[in-house]
Amino acid sequence: MLNNSSTALIGKPKVVTSDLDRLFPFLLLAITFAALVPALVLGASEFISYDGYWHVFMDMQNRWKLFLFEYRRDAHPVLYHLVLRVITLFGHSRLAYRSASIIPGVVSVYLLGRIAGKLCSNKGVALLAAAAYGFSMVMIGIIIDVRSYPLALVFVIAAFYYLVDFLAQTYDASANRSLVLFGIFTSLAIASEYYAIFFLVACLGVLALLWATHSAFRERSTKWAIQNWHAPLIAFGLPLIVTAYFYLTHVKYLFEQRFPYRPAAYFFWTPASSRIDFILRNLRADLNYMLPVEIPSTPILFVVLVVFVPLLLYFGLFRKQSRESPAVGVPGLVLLLLLAELIVLSQLQWYPFGGNDRQQSIFFPFFILTAFILLDRLIAYLPGPWLKTGILGAIAVLIAVNFSYRWQKTPRRSVELFTKEYRTFQAKVAPAAAVYVDQFTLIAYYIHTHDWKWKFHRHLRAPDHIDEYDLTSSTGQHLALLRNIDHWNFDLNKPATYQMLARSLHDAHLASANMFMVKFGHGHADPSAIAAGENRIRKLAADAGLRVTSLYSDNTQAAITFNVASL
Repeated sequence: MLNNSSTALIGKPKVVTSDLDRLFPFLLLAITFAALVPALVLGASEFISYDGYWHVFMDMQNRWKLFLFEYRRDAHPVLYHLVLRVITLFGHSRLAYRSASIIPGVVSVYLLGRIAGKLCSNKGVALLAAAAYGFSMVMIGIIIDVRSYPLALVFVIAAFYYLVDFLAQTYDASANRSLVLFGIFTSLAIASEYYAIFFLVACLGVLALLWATHSAFRERSTKWAIQNWHAPLIAFGLPLIVTAYFYLTHVKYLFEQRFPYRPAAYFFWTPASSRIDFILRNLRADLNYMLPVEIPSTPILFVVLVVFVPLLLYFGLFRKQSRESPAVGVPGLVLLLLLAELIVLSQLQWYPFGGNDRQQSIFFPFFILTAFILLDRLIAYLPGPWLKTGILGAIAVLIAVNFSYRWQKTPRRSVELFTKEYRTFQAKVAPAAAVYVDQFTLIAYYIHTHDWKWKFHRHLRAPDHIDEYDLTSSTGQHLALLRNIDHWNFDLNKPATYQMLARSLHDAHLASANMFMVKFGHGHADPSAIAAGENRIRKLAADAGLRVTSLYSDNTQAAITFNVASL
């Protein structure tokens, strides 16, 4: 919490505490718990994404060696996986899996409101900032996903809370705690999601700008840093050490193995396109994630930029009050630097700009804070409390209407992915002692057996990379699952596919297995082509020493299931 002297440094007028000020903590808690409701409703009813179940599968491994093997091939750091790993020990419901994202996501609403409460003169504006963030359908969609972004964001917002607290201190020993906590939470954010490094770079850039442009800040901070050198050393050294550790132990390995899968190639600039068009198009897409009314065209985006970028620079660097109390302008400066980083990284094809909302969510909290700080400064110039109250009331109604509209427009999809394919597989083939799957189909199968007990049994022989799992259902049904690690999707036209299966059955001492395959990226095929493919499958299987006893193929559904029994 800030002390009394820090309040003056932020630039707030000294006023008698109002009823709203006294009620602020309770109203903020009410908004936080209210924001939890839609997350719980959607979290309990909506299906979990493919990647979400992939994370659950990775983290439920019953051996640490396997867990670390799976994690090393993933494009995200380890902290979220450790949290989800603990959760999988206690439950298998949708809300259980999503709790690792919903809880930090809702806590972020409270922390953002606390930051806004520090930086806004009007506590009503701070409450509206928390409500706008918590009832954004974009944010709700992110926090019900089984991914690491909400956990990273809660640490980012907590780190920013303490950075603001540090900037509001009088640079004595009491500031040490705030700066060190900034470094600790930033490190936790980086350990949760690598895009938190962008936040660290932005904060360092903002502090450098303040030091270069604010003489009072430069004098106070330089003197304080010399006297308390250990605090900035810990605050900035710890995140850098964490970053270096993950680079050497994880990121470097990913690049060497070429594991990163970049489904967002559209959001990387290519030399064949115009830089300006790319930047403006994707900047508009990014802003539209959070705006209640979308920017419909590039000319309107120009108007928005011409109006708001000078305002951000004015409040952040050049306003007299900002020079005396720089904390107020910091969210806007962080926002600008984050956007600049994303633009530069997209030019280098290292990180998408204007991509999926989760990938861009690093700047969302700062966008909300910046917008409502500007609103706070605007209404401070308005005459009379009734006009101010009316504007704030209208904005509250806009937030509610926007949430209601987007809530109703959000599609409801409760059926899990690949349900039709899984049911078809169960219906078309007779039960067997084992199921054989490729990497893609593994998760399609796991989605419908995630509440079974999966226990790793053994690695089968080289050169094939086949893992055998023992599966046990809640009713006591036992099954072996053979997972082919080397193949993302089987090619049913290649003899090697059946030769691998024959070797796997021999090594596992199994007489039969059902191969379950969901085709990845395949379109429609006419019945004659399907029939020809089935004949080829039977021949290639026979050549490998196998006999097909039942076969089902349906390319129109992008799913194929069949049983292969050894002779």
